[in-house]
Amino acid sequence: MGLGASHAMMLDLWSEVTSRAPHHFEGHVRALQYWCAKWRGSAEIARDFAGQAAATAPPGSLLTVLRLIAWFEHEDETPSEAYGWPDVLGMTDDALRDVAAARPDDRRVAEVRHLLAYFLTKQDRHEAALEQFRAVDGYVGALPWSYRPSPAKTYCRYRTKALRGAVNGS
Repeated sequence: MGLGASHAMMLDLWSEVTSRAPHHFEGHVRALQYWCAKWRGSAEIARDFAGQAAATAPPGSLLTVLRLIAWFEHEDETPSEAYGWPDVLGMTDDALRDVAAARPDDRRVAEVRHLLAYFLTKQDRHEAALEQFRAVDGYVGALPWSYRPSPAKTYCRYRTKALRGAVNGS
């Protein structure tokens, strides 16, 4: 990314990566970042990459979260109502199923849970969000918190919103 590799160079590199490890989580996350508009791609390219990776990945690989990451990278500034759109709800549900199918000792599950907690809270699915917060409580260095000027405060604000929503039944 930082070297300004062309799309052709990235595709060659990506072919090598996937020939060795077709569902390598970290490789897919890094490649998705390359395809995002902030680096060398666009929202459309990033969404297409994430969708293709999620569609071909086995359950439990956690690659369904790529669709949420791509959406977050390009749409997070949209009004909160957008998080309740049917396609976003579907992507969230897919990621929840992927987490449920993952190995319990898979350390990457925590990364996915952080993003799920954020999306679920934005979707007013507070009980489900609270489950994710309980599973990862205490660490704030993951996406989406790491994108904020004050990750701990943002994390706590969303966790509190999920807790209040769950208690109030909203």
